[in-house]
Amino acid sequence: MRASLIHGISSQIDPPDILIVDTGAGIDETVQTFVSACQQAIVVVCDEPASLTDAYALIKVLRLKKNYKEFQVVVNNAESPIQAKQLFERLSSVTEKHLDTRLSYLGQVPQDRYLRRAVQERRPLLTAYPRSPAALAITEMASRVLRGGIPHNASGLTFFFEQLLDIQADRV
Repeated sequence: MRASLIHGISSQIDPPDILIVDTGAGIDETVQTFVSACQQAIVVVCDEPASLTDAYALIKVLRLKKNYKEFQVVVNNAESPIQAKQLFERLSSVTEKHLDTRLSYLGQVPQDRYLRRAVQERRPLLTAYPRSPAALAITEMASRVLRGGIPHNASGLTFFFEQLLDIQADRV
């Protein structure tokens, strides 16, 4: 029945090579479920106490409950590349020491007035202002993720739905 559902959904659209699942902040069950169905976890953090606390809590829950050991980190709204790297190092130091995890620095999205403008206009940044500093940084990080390769053991929607359905079935 699961295979039929997955096939039905996958056959309706061209399956993507990479599926990005953007969850909200926090550690509720929905966030855990969706992240657990993904092959990689990218944690986005900014230099605010609540953001750092949420990032650490998410990494801790995924490490303890789902056995995730590796995470990529993006620093959002960074004042400078140096500030972003220092923030990453602080988070990485604490998580590696207390949670036996490995964080890798994916990059930073700089403070950018065009990003704010795109949000106010309700337009995607890369469409509205593709040459803005934030858009260029996001494009570079996406290229780095793609250069890292797509895991060969599964693809796009099929893998995601298989994982999601298995997780849901375990709870029934």
